[in-house]
Amino acid sequence: LSQERGRQQDMAALRQLQEEAEVVRAIREAAERARRAEVRQKRDRNEVAYAAYMRATDTTLQCFLDDVTLSAVEETAMAVAVEAERARQAACPSPRHPSTEEEAENIVCDMLDGFVIPAIVDAIELQDREVEKKAVAGAALDAAHKLSKESASPHQ
Repeated sequence: LSQERGRQQDMAALRQLQEEAEVVRAIREAAERARRAEVRQKRDRNEVAYAAYMRATDTTLQCFLDDVTLSAVEETAMAVAVEAERARQAACPSPRHPSTEEEAENIVCDMLDGFVIPAIVDAIELQDREVEKKAVAGAALDAAHKLSKESASPHQ
């Protein structure tokens, strides 16, 4: 009878150990699932931030390349225009001292139409393009900063 009682006590102790082991295992599995979910969320946030960073970088690079290309085209066009004007002036010398008031007025109008007004228009267009490029780059940078702050905030 005492052996049977000892065996039952041993069985009860084994059952209790088994239940405790199952509880510990369930707690550890839950902790591991939570850790994996946190790692997955962090990785997802980092991927979103990286994608935003790459979009901002691509936008900045595209703006830079557009600016370089536009500058090269404008400089080349200016050089060609200057050379063409020099050739035109060499072929058709303008009077240095106009003989009539109408001739003087025509010279002034030609200078305004041929150089001054186009130069002012070009300067205004260039200024507008610069403002637009700065606005695009600023918006991209603000978006990247906002996303990086959101991914770094501790309230996840």
